[in-house]
Amino acid sequence: MFVAVYWWRVYPGKEEQFRNAWRRGTELIRERYGSYGSRLHRTSDGRFVGYAEWPDEATWRAAFEQKMVYDEPETRAAFVDAVAETPVGNAPVFTMTVTDDLLPTAPFRLDSRMALVTGAGRGLGLEIARGLAEAGARVILHGRDQDRLEAAADGIAGAAVFAADLDDEAGLAAGLKALVERHGAIDILVNNAGSRDRGPIESLDRAALRNLLETNLVAPLDLVRLLAPQMAAGGRIINVTSIAGPIARAGDAGYTAAKGGLAALTRALAAELGPRGITVNAVAPGYFATEANQPMVDDATIAEYLGRRTSLGRWGRPCEIAGAVVFLASAQASYITGEVIAVDGGYLAHF
Repeated sequence: MFVAVYWWRVYPGKEEQFRNAWRRGTELIRERYGSYGSRLHRTSDGRFVGYAEWPDEATWRAAFEQKMVYDEPETRAAFVDAVAETPVGNAPVFTMTVTDDLLPTAPFRLDSRMALVTGAGRGLGLEIARGLAEAGARVILHGRDQDRLEAAADGIAGAAVFAADLDDEAGLAAGLKALVERHGAIDILVNNAGSRDRGPIESLDRAALRNLLETNLVAPLDLVRLLAPQMAAGGRIINVTSIAGPIARAGDAGYTAAKGGLAALTRALAAELGPRGITVNAVAPGYFATEANQPMVDDATIAEYLGRRTSLGRWGRPCEIAGAVVFLASAQASYITGEVIAVDGGYLAHF
């Protein structure tokens, strides 16, 4: 693999034009050369830094010297028009051939990767964010409560926050656009936010069902629709479903339908985004001792039930959800897509 790094300063107000030209250029290069990965980040001094991976130096040199990188006239014109400053001749500031002995040996590292975790103000979402950060990722915590998010982020080095209502389609689109402009492209998206409304089928009217579907199914699709176009090859999307997707119990029909739909959506997105080098998987938590479940945790009857019903005989600790997510986000999971991993202490395997 051959790596080339570039930088540009962009005229104020033309940042989105520049990003769009970069993305289209990446598509053109990938169409022509096949194996090609790229990332674009914004530095603290306002420059855009582009990182490109080529199959080898000869392929890069042919593209660079023959100016075949942006051979679609309107794309090249938009790119050039947005750039205020770049090194002479648009030459890279750094190049290197990466051989197997130079590749990192530490498994499951996510250094320099940007991760967005929804519903991360507390509970499983916060534990997932902590796990990703411990693996080296730069983490953005999403939720609705700004104060709660900031308090949660205080305990994670370098974490940022993103307060937004996932049910507000226009507001979410605008918020994500500003988020990417500020922090750079998202490499890892964890769709964790969800809601639950238990009750008999008689109480599940259309409005109640729509609310469950909006939060648990429509919002994850919306986030993928808005963020996947700027994801480079190697991007990771991880949905948090539930063991209530493949199995069911009375009084939970809306949630079961929504989570089952999210598992199906995971497979559909894996099929659609796979050709771009983006994997889409899911984790299905079982019974976890989160704040929201505390009344159930305190119920001795439920503890006795889990002792019989799960292979491990206990509640899951919130921190135990993070490992599966970190694995799916890592390079070690590069050939896994469309899968749902149950993190349930053996609940689904045990009868």
